[in-house]
Amino acid sequence: FISNKRPRMEIENHSPPSPPPINYNEMPISTFCGTLENTIKCLSCGNQSRTKEDFHDLTLSLKVENESDKLSLDDMLFEFFTPEELNEDNQYYCDKCTGLQDAIKTTRIIVPPRYLILSLNRFEYDTRYARRIKIMTPVTLQDTLFLNIQDTLSLNLQDALSLNGNGINPFDTNGYDKDSNVEYDLSAMVVHSGTSAEYGHYYTYAKDEEDGNWYHLNDNCVITSTLSRIIAEGEDY
Repeated sequence: FISNKRPRMEIENHSPPSPPPINYNEMPISTFCGTLENTIKCLSCGNQSRTKEDFHDLTLSLKVENESDKLSLDDMLFEFFTPEELNEDNQYYCDKCTGLQDAIKTTRIIVPPRYLILSLNRFEYDTRYARRIKIMTPVTLQDTLFLNIQDTLSLNLQDALSLNGNGINPFDTNGYDKDSNVEYDLSAMVVHSGTSAEYGHYYTYAKDEEDGNWYHLNDNCVITSTLSRIIAEGEDY
């Protein structure tokens, strides 16, 4: 996916060199790299710890309860950013409490990349068969998605536990400040053909940014395609 407006960065108290003048507010932060902020809140004392990490892609889970279920990219992004409860055998060590405590972990994007790469986690190790398998969950494609660059609905971490129950989707633009959303348009996709994780074939669909046409690139064979055809065939991806 490619953003239709470049991320911007603010530089305070910095005069642009001359000549030539440089408008730092028009500089993209990064082409492919974004920044995530992870926040963990101790439920005993309320202490919060924050860490930042760069990312070049978001790896999305394809796990579903029923094999016949379909997923959308919004579904998978919602799952990725859903707050995680840290409890039982996965408690958080709180420096303030000096011990293991129940906690909530949330993740948000604070710096969006210009190109957003979503990796669908179609391969996993199956302990029953002691081999890697391919997850065949169908995914509904979409040509546009909106990424909200705010804390989850501006809720505090305690309230965020109710996200799933209330059905709130941080990627739904209804009710949001439009300036807090970055719109991304589908620009390319890599497809693994085959049902096995041990073998198969990769091919690519890509959009030419100059003429707006879609192309199907399969080894040395390149043919034109259309976005509607790609989306219509999306169940095979």
